Amino acid sequence: DEAGSINIAVRTLEEGTVLSCVSLLLLVTGASLTFPHMQSQRDKLGCDSLCYGSMTSVRGALGLVGTALIGRLSDKNGTILAKTLGRLGARKYSNIAIANGRRACLYVGTV
Repeated sequence: DEAGSINIAVRTLEEGTVLSCVSLLLLVTGASLTFPHMQSQRDKLGCDSLCYGSMTSVRGALGLVGTALIGRLSDKNGTILAKTLGRLGARKYSNIAIANGRRACLYVGTV
């Protein structure tokens, strides 16, 4: 029984290690694809280090607040309403992105 438990633990650890490596690979690949675009957009807008730092801080703060609000909404009303709001927000943004490609590129560059 103890040997079986150890085998299960080892398999779980190996699976978790593979998944975390794949996740890290995707993260680094995404960053390497978006960073050059982000830098060129920042240069086009004339954004200095203060501007860039402010945008990064505000983006993080809004993400923190938004996550907490959507999480609370999901806990109280179920996930359907939270998912619906997320989809509506994504749809609204995609309509803006179609109308204004530069704004979409800037957003993708900052993600």
